[in-house]
Amino acid sequence: MTPISQAETSSKWHQVAERIWTYNGRPSFDPTRLLADVQETTLTYRNAFIARWEVKNSNLRGAIYNSKGQILPGSARPDVFRGYSNLETVPASRMKSAIQIKGRCIYLGVMFNHFGHFLVESLARAWAAINVDPSVRVIFHWSHWNPAINVFSDPTKARLPPHVTTVLDALGIDLDRLILADTDLVVEELVIPSSQFRLSEMASTNMCTVYDHLRGQILKKKDVSKLPKKIYFTRRKLKVWTSNLRSKWAVNEEAVEELFVRRGFEIIAPEQLPFEEQIALTSNATKLAAMTGSSLHMILFNSRPDAEVISVDFREIEAQYMLEAARRVRALHIYCLKERHQDARPELDVAIIDQALTGWLDGAGTSTPNRGNSIVGATTRLPFSRETASLSPTERRDGESSSRRRIKRLAEHLNAQSCLAIGPSGVQIFTADASSQLNLSKPDVEFEADKKRSASDTTVSDQFFLEQGDSRKFDIVYLDGLHTFQQTFRDFCNSMLTSHERTVWIVNGVLPADPYGALPSPIDAVELRERAGKAASKPWQGDAFKLLFVIHDFFPTLTYATIATPENAQAIIWRRPRVGYRPVLASLERIERLEFFNLPKYEAVLARKSEDDAFKHLLESPSTKSIEQRSKVSSLRASG
Repeated sequence: MTPISQAETSSKWHQVAERIWTYNGRPSFDPTRLLADVQETTLTYRNAFIARWEVKNSNLRGAIYNSKGQILPGSARPDVFRGYSNLETVPASRMKSAIQIKGRCIYLGVMFNHFGHFLVESLARAWAAINVDPSVRVIFHWSHWNPAINVFSDPTKARLPPHVTTVLDALGIDLDRLILADTDLVVEELVIPSSQFRLSEMASTNMCTVYDHLRGQILKKKDVSKLPKKIYFTRRKLKVWTSNLRSKWAVNEEAVEELFVRRGFEIIAPEQLPFEEQIALTSNATKLAAMTGSSLHMILFNSRPDAEVISVDFREIEAQYMLEAARRVRALHIYCLKERHQDARPELDVAIIDQALTGWLDGAGTSTPNRGNSIVGATTRLPFSRETASLSPTERRDGESSSRRRIKRLAEHLNAQSCLAIGPSGVQIFTADASSQLNLSKPDVEFEADKKRSASDTTVSDQFFLEQGDSRKFDIVYLDGLHTFQQTFRDFCNSMLTSHERTVWIVNGVLPADPYGALPSPIDAVELRERAGKAASKPWQGDAFKLLFVIHDFFPTLTYATIATPENAQAIIWRRPRVGYRPVLASLERIERLEFFNLPKYEAVLARKSEDDAFKHLLESPSTKSIEQRSKVSSLRASG
């Protein structure tokens, strides 16, 4: 941990990642480098050699080799404590003497008895075990290597703890399908899934897939709605006590608990509950707090958008930051080690913890971050109202906006006679005037929110499509509604019912200017910008940029270009099959998890162009010839 310097005492709050904050210190590593986007892929090898898990000269060994005895990259577990000394190649004689496993098997990594390591490392490849054919056997390296006990032929000898058996059962892995490799094996056909977590290296945005599946399977028909929302997991009642673990017990945790009890938290000793109950409690919590340790790893089972983690840090666990980033929860790390006693037990600075909780939860009399609802009240002024949150300053100023100019330019080329415009608080329909020019000065139809609609769960655009359906077809569709991915995608799909083969879409807010503007919530954008001391003048554009990835991966018959100008970034979409179509993410779930920091990896998907180049690309398309021109051709063919 990096303590606060004297010069920084005026502000002890530090934002170290998009949704992760620290108080009174900073991590010694860069949390932003730990999040990756690893595709869920598998590689299959014939006659693969699995080298047994063992300790050799105080180093751990255990890796996978191809049929030629060459080590497979990424097959060995990185160990920051003891290191690895795996051979780059193994002799043919060793492979020949290994036990032969017939048929198809899937390799899931290292099986750890330790709760935290099992939760994040042993399940890093388990996404591939979901709904796998029951004839496929499952192989783990067995981490507790003991030459006196052979568990390869009988996994029951491993005495797997309850949390492991619960997970295996939820994955549908019976013990008779399980192989624990504590001896050399050669597998006829071995499938190796990509790892979504590597200790001290990276956590993938896709790692949560398996935890969401496990939660659903383990908590079937279980009502968690009445469970406490604010939980503090205590370590005081753990019965295990060794010299190695002594340094992880705080001498004054009871005083820490009192701080949380005063703020409505329920104190729970998780080890005294069945693993299923631990998952139920965690999945329902809006706030999960604990001292740094594997109990906080349970946040992986929580997919609530309002979930928060509060970590009382007296030691640094890099993995916890990785999991919070992958799960996309808000998190606070309180750096509060006061001193260590002679027996290595830490004493925590209760005053520091109290200050951090006051700022994070209470917000009373401090300038520190406030996690309550008052952030949108009188204490903080939003730079825009909810009605105009999606409009950039350029779009709201007097005079012709870039959107109006581009729609006019498009209308002139298409000789467009109609335009559907979806805004944040209403839907408008524009048609051509007496001179057959699209009249954008005044809409023919205005569909606005009323009290009845605003009380419902649907937006104005949802109501419009529900009532109007596909009764009309439009030459131009302009999407500038609520700038969340879900709503923008829904508006786009609904608008396809009102389109024809030459319809062109213009979509606003597809290139966020910074990480704050890319957040799904405008309130979060304002709040986090304020905390970071950033200028509030930049617009909120939401996560509508994900629509580009959906078009790219799931609509190969559509072509698009993104006008990437500082004035106003917009996407133009039209019907034309793309040559060389190849999905990049190929998963709606993965697309939904994308963040601003992922965008540099996918420049090709963003398809940035200048305004002139974007229109040139559009105008070259035979599908967007003048509507009037194509109508005449169709009439001539019909009459001929």
